[in-house]
This record gives sequence, C-alpha cells and structure tokens, in this order.
Amino acid sequence: MRKILVAEDNAAVGGCISLLLITNGFEIVSASNGEKAFSILSEHPDISLIVLDLEMPYMNGYEFLKSKRNGHLASIPVVIFTANHKVYVDGEQVRAVLVKPIQQDEIVHTISNVLQKLELEKSNEPTYGEEQ
Repeated sequence: MRKILVAEDNAAVGGCISLLLITNGFEIVSASNGEKAFSILSEHPDISLIVLDLEMPYMNGYEFLKSKRNGHLASIPVVIFTANHKVYVDGEQVRAVLVKPIQQDEIVHTISNVLQKLELEKSNEPTYGEEQ
C-alpha cells in the first residue's frame, strides 16, 4: 500500500482529502503545517508522495519545498494542492498542481498518475552491474 503525507492546515479539507485517498486504497498520514510535515517524514521513511498546501502557518509550502530540496527527502514527489492560481515552484520536486476547488476524481486520478509515472521511472533506472 502506498503511503501519502497530506500537509494541509484546514482540518476539514485535509480530512476530506485523506478520506478520499483512504477509500481509494492509500495509507495516509497528516500534518497541519510544514514543520509537522518534516517531523512526520522522519517518523515515516516509507512515504511515497506528499500532497502539499502552499498556504500554511509556521512553515508554508514554499518554505517546506525549499527546505526539502536537499538531502534524502528531495526524491519524494510532491503534488501541490492550493487555492492560488499562480504557483511558482521547483518543477523537479513538484509533479502536479491541483487548484481548489477540484473534483474528487481528479485528485485521485492525478495522484495515481504521478505514482504510476514514478514506478515507471524507477523500473527504467539501470541497476549496478547491469549491461547497458
């Protein structure tokens, strides 16, 4: 089962996203801001993807992405979930941007597609000792 971190400061929105993803077969951990998201990432090294709101208290999504850019966390893909129509982020970490309001099926479809593409990328990586 794929584990997803949902970082969203609005409890109602975060709860809806989490419930939607749980009913579609994902395991969810939640954070209400970027600081808590970092703490959760250290406790759950098996997180496959982060759904990230940009406007959060204490450490917003932009600050989170900037801090996440270096180290082992940089490889975890991010799907931005925001009400802001103008998003300026590092395209290497961010795999998709979902603008609120959004249809539930689009959320699940986008996250599933990102994870499928990630699986394909990993399966196409050469392993050490493999002939090219």
